[in-house]
Amino acid sequence: MSCTPFTIAPMHDGDRQAFVDFELRNRPAFERYNRARAPHHYTPAGLDEAFGRLLSRQSIGQVRIWVARHQFGHWLGRVALFAHQQRGQAWGLLAYQTDLDHCRLGVATQLVRQCVIEAVAQGYSWLDAQVTHDNEASIAVLTRCGFLPDGPDEAVDLKRGLVETLRLRRVVHVPNPALLQGANVSLSS
Repeated sequence: MSCTPFTIAPMHDGDRQAFVDFELRNRPAFERYNRARAPHHYTPAGLDEAFGRLLSRQSIGQVRIWVARHQFGHWLGRVALFAHQQRGQAWGLLAYQTDLDHCRLGVATQLVRQCVIEAVAQGYSWLDAQVTHDNEASIAVLTRCGFLPDGPDEAVDLKRGLVETLRLRRVVHVPNPALLQGANVSLSS
């Protein structure tokens, strides 16, 4: 297996063409494990609208999106962390996808780890992910990143039929500074 150099950074306005290329190239893989998007989504106007919506939602903090970029600029993968509130607790829902030709290179694992880092920074209580029961690669990535099965989730109607899903959850432990002050612990800055 060869290593493809990549960087992870937030999605920005300059990523418009990379977004379009990624969406078009990875449509069949996306639709294998996710609900198919409307045909309009894959038109030039639809892709432009979708990218604009993501940027808009990112600018107001509803979602944070990171992309793994190849040294030549095209996307190897992306992850979105959607912000939620429940009973006074902040939590996140993540969704990610890797480019067809760049699976098994650690891209997905690094993208999910980026979400965990952000969850700690945002003070989230937990992270959730929903996967189809047969998406072994995604289940392995999430498990490697500390997610545990949290039970079945709703079935989804995919192009290949009705498919059962699983919810995986990672509890995010944010250290309480008051507890650390009473302990014999030094924190490096």
